[in-house]
Amino acid sequence: MDLFLHNTFERHGWLISRHPVLFVTLPLLVTLALCTGLLRIKQQLDIDQLYTPAGALSLAESKAVKRFWNLDEPNRRLYLLQILFEHGGANVLQDCTVREILQINEHIMNHLNYTSPLDGTVQYFGKDLCKVQTQCGYANTALILFLQLYQKRNTTGPDPNFRFRYPFVELLDMRLFMGYNVVGAEDRSTKAKVVTLNYPLVISGPEMEKQLEASEQSMRNYVTIQCGSRDVHPCVMFSRSFLTEQVLQSAISLTPAIGFLLLFMFGFTVGSNVSRDVVEDKRWEGVAGCVSSIMAIVSSVGLLLHVGIPLNGTIVAVPFLTMAIGIDDTFLTIQAWKLTDSRWSAEKRISQTLRQSGSAITLTSLTDIALFTVGLLSEMPAIQVFSIYTAVAMAFDYIYQITFFSAIVYLLGSAEQKKKKKTTNNCLWQCSGKSDNKSTTASDATKSITTTKVASNSVIAEKLSRFFCNTYLPLLCKPISQISLTIIYLIYVLFSFWGCSQIEVGFSASKLVTADSPARRFSELMDNYYLKSAEVHVYVYKAPDFRNETQVRRFLNFVHLIESTPYSGGPSTTNLWYHSYSNFLQLKRRPKEEFYDHLEEFFQIPAFKQHLTEIRWKNESQMNKIKI
Repeated sequence: MDLFLHNTFERHGWLISRHPVLFVTLPLLVTLALCTGLLRIKQQLDIDQLYTPAGALSLAESKAVKRFWNLDEPNRRLYLLQILFEHGGANVLQDCTVREILQINEHIMNHLNYTSPLDGTVQYFGKDLCKVQTQCGYANTALILFLQLYQKRNTTGPDPNFRFRYPFVELLDMRLFMGYNVVGAEDRSTKAKVVTLNYPLVISGPEMEKQLEASEQSMRNYVTIQCGSRDVHPCVMFSRSFLTEQVLQSAISLTPAIGFLLLFMFGFTVGSNVSRDVVEDKRWEGVAGCVSSIMAIVSSVGLLLHVGIPLNGTIVAVPFLTMAIGIDDTFLTIQAWKLTDSRWSAEKRISQTLRQSGSAITLTSLTDIALFTVGLLSEMPAIQVFSIYTAVAMAFDYIYQITFFSAIVYLLGSAEQKKKKKTTNNCLWQCSGKSDNKSTTASDATKSITTTKVASNSVIAEKLSRFFCNTYLPLLCKPISQISLTIIYLIYVLFSFWGCSQIEVGFSASKLVTADSPARRFSELMDNYYLKSAEVHVYVYKAPDFRNETQVRRFLNFVHLIESTPYSGGPSTTNLWYHSYSNFLQLKRRPKEEFYDHLEEFFQIPAFKQHLTEIRWKNESQMNKIKI
């Protein structure tokens, strides 16, 4: 295999020497053609789609949620606007914060306006968007009632009918769920770490999307002003579009680093190949190597955008990897050229250069491509996209190294040879003109030039060579050095295994944004508090007939089974509209045969309107057929 590669690349070198211009212009034309894909740039920044593995249980759960909310229809989706209040881990339920939460909610629901992007009229978020949707209009009902009672208790004294049993607030016979709004609370104690105002909206169609964007911007401006004036209790507005925006900004923030990388690579590559000796100087070859890597990056991105593979935040790492590996291949080729005999023709030197470096570049490139191609086996879409972008960039880098860059090396080598020949002829003429009694032969002149070249080699290179030959290698061959290095290596391997065992597997949205992003603080608080008391939703699509005792008993047994799971909070944490409605019927002394006849009356009570989000009517005209 090694001999085959050597012979193949030797023939390839001769081919390049015959058509160097073709091998330069063709990659340039391909790059120009593929870079048109940048005009079709498309980004995928949806966190759920990027970082949810294919076949994950959450996808099935998401599908169930969409079915419940009728979101499986085209152009329909659930969108949540949240305003979070916290006090640095301390109790957030303090008078000043409670008062401000009530004021902010009152302003949003009754006074927050925006200019409609459709007709330019003034619209109100509460009246025109939120209150017309049940799940939005009553999402904060329990929280507002709780805060009002809490505020009243601090002024008129405790109300014996008011009880806080997290995640519920109880007032007389009403039991209202607050698990969506109050997080990190202590049971039987009016203390909490985080309070959120939630405004869930079902979006349908592009027109409503535009209305949502305008209203969200207006809300964000208002909340920014309100929260910016608070020195003690921070608050922040959060939404999916805000997180997407912050993730995009985090990726864009790396753009200066990419520019610095290019400058550093150019400087390092060119500086490493600069020499006062014309023969040893390879600065322009270094520039060509950097250009080759940049062409590979542009070509890969353009090609994949042409075939419809969108960009995401992980792609910003591709230029770093491609440049690093491409420059490594560049140094291999340049060094192989330097090791050839300078007396050979440029054609022979490029063929021998590729004979020596081609196999090494091929094996390392194929290894890198295979390594990143393995990432396609990952079930996480973000990893798949990153892997394919990197693998394709590596492939282009390899192709351009053995075509474009090799042709540039040959052309510059030919120019170098012509310059050297001209210098030799000048030297011969000068030597023959100054000779009075002796004639200087061409061989003597060539020998003189060769001697001068050896004498002008880099002093640093000579010192390094002397160090490795006279000091480092003898030291490395000593038994004590070999034993010591073996022990150090074993310790390193053991330490590496221990480090791998300490890796904590986990993913959070806070890792996708910059350290100073407001979204980071929101995500950290949600990870720390909300996930510890997350509510599990169970959707029953084949609802029982609640007038049938047997079916009701089976339904309640199912509820009890869920409440008895190891990590459940038990019956005291169950939020089920059926319990509230059963108590309502008992108070009204209604028979079970009339179960469906009083639902409308039940939902007219403001405190129970929050349960409307837990029920879906199969047919609006037949309320006795419901979905839970």
